[in-house]
Amino acid sequence: MTRKNILTAVSIASSLLLASACKSTAAREEQQAREAQREASEKTAEAQRDAVKESVEAQQKANEAQREANEHASEAQRAAQHKAGQAQASAQEQQREAVQALAQQRDDYRGKAQRELNDLTDSLADLKAKAAKTSGATQARLNADIRQLEMRRADVATDIEALDKVASSAELDRRASELDKRIADMRDSLRKVEQKI
Repeated sequence: MTRKNILTAVSIASSLLLASACKSTAAREEQQAREAQREASEKTAEAQRDAVKESVEAQQKANEAQREANEHASEAQRAAQHKAGQAQASAQEQQREAVQALAQQRDDYRGKAQRELNDLTDSLADLKAKAAKTSGATQARLNADIRQLEMRRADVATDIEALDKVASSAELDRRASELDKRIADMRDSLRKVEQKI
């Protein structure tokens, strides 16, 4: 073999070795690139899974917080309705008691006033009997006074009946005071007429 042939053979062998080495390096680099791509894909997939997991957990926490807020709101509303119901029931009970107290007060006063009016009616009947035994001008004056007393008695009787329409304790007190004064005035007038006999 000649030197030229040897050089050519060495040159060809080097080229083949270099080509083979280049091929091997390119294959290795390609393999590494694929490996890097696979690792990147796995990391991306893992990051996406983590992001989805965090998103689901965050949504679950938000849902739980909303549920708790709804429960608190419902509980507060129930408590407010309960308190409102209690307040209304209490107000109705107080109103019922006030109505009963007014009815009792009205009945008590009506009974007292009616007894006093009955006493005056009896006294007026006695006065009529005494006036019937008189004669002349005395009888005429007595009869006129008795008619006036009977009209006043009828007015008082009407006002006693009207006590059923009284709607408040203050109004009952006012009417009772007026009736007491009118009954006392009638009693005084009746005495004065009796003194004329």
